Order: sequence, then structure tokens, then C-alpha cells
Amino acid sequence: MKTKEEVQLIIDEIRDVCRKHGVFIIGICEEESIFGEILITDDLQNSCWNIGDTDINGRITNEALLAFDRTTALDEFTVDGIG
Repeated sequence: MKTKEEVQLIIDEIRDVCRKHGVFIIGICEEESIFGEILITDDLQNSCWNIGDTDINGRITNEALLAFDRTTALDEFTVDGIG
């Protein structure tokens, strides 16, 4: 499995692509346990997924985080949003 540093390098490359194309990638529907669903948008503020989310910009973290608060043989990482 990749280390946190290796995953962060991947996120940084994806952020560069997002900046090049003027888009954001943000995870959605985690409340529904659909962890693999993402939104790609060029306008976070007017996105249909911004309903009731007062801090959607705060979800663009660009940071690799440990996926679960647990110790496993494999570390898995998440990122809330990239852009």
C-alpha cells in the first residue's frame, strides 16, 4: 500500500490537473454511505450539491487523511475535495 506521503503526491498531481481545467473534485453522498461518489464541477457555490452545505469551500482540503480511525494491516486514505 502507498504511504501517506505517496498518496499526497498523487493528490497534488490531481490538484494540478483540476487547476489546469478549472474544476473541483469533491466527495458527495457519504451520508448515504456511497463513499465512491464524486462531483466534478467548475462552480462550487452554485452546484446542485451545495444545498445546505455552508462550508463547501472548506471541504476542498487537498490533504490525504487516514480513512478510518483504526489500525489495520493496510493504511487507506481519503480526501474530502481536490481543487
